Amino acid sequence: MARVRSTEFFGRGSPRFKPQPRVLVVCEDERSVPTYLREALLNDHFRARAEVKTPKQRDADSVIRYALGNANSFDQVYCVIDGDTVDDPDHLNRTLKNAGAKGQKIKLIISYPCFEFWLLLHFGYTRPVDLRSVGRKSADDRVCSLLRAKPGMQGYDKGKLEGLFQQLFPKLRDARANAKRSVEDGIADHQMNPSTTLHLLIDEFERLGRPIPVDR
Repeated sequence: MARVRSTEFFGRGSPRFKPQPRVLVVCEDERSVPTYLREALLNDHFRARAEVKTPKQRDADSVIRYALGNANSFDQVYCVIDGDTVDDPDHLNRTLKNAGAKGQKIKLIISYPCFEFWLLLHFGYTRPVDLRSVGRKSADDRVCSLLRAKPGMQGYDKGKLEGLFQQLFPKLRDARANAKRSVEDGIADHQMNPSTTLHLLIDEFERLGRPIPVDR
């Protein structure tokens, strides 16, 4: 007669690692930033999971409202915003503060004047004074012109960023250090344009990919 094994024999043991936090990244941009971040999340270096969304209305206040409306479904929420669209950064922080517990889990990632400044920092440290619109040339246009002057970036197009994260990945360490320095210099100069905190989101992607053992 065959011996009947206890069901405990077949049961799986307790999980060794904690599940990753549920993370939402809300972007103001519908093209360049989401494409870049989704590629970063697919990179083997990070192994992180996050949902990247863009609301229908793509201004800073709408991004914040979207984040607040979905905050209860996530453990962490990041809002990625271009500084050239923000008239009053303190207004955004006040909005989050007034939202209480929901606002506390939301972090602002702001690039002054735009996301392309983060890309520019892959090629070395630079902080051109006051990158704002001049005549018919927007601040965004001015940064893109500087970026297109860099090796391999001559054909940069906001609508065609597939493969860009992988292309720039060898320079990512430098970009993270340069971004941190840009923020420090911006604070010291009382002028955040240009600077970017996008390195903090990349740092978080790296942290999320590390398995955290379950407390026994």
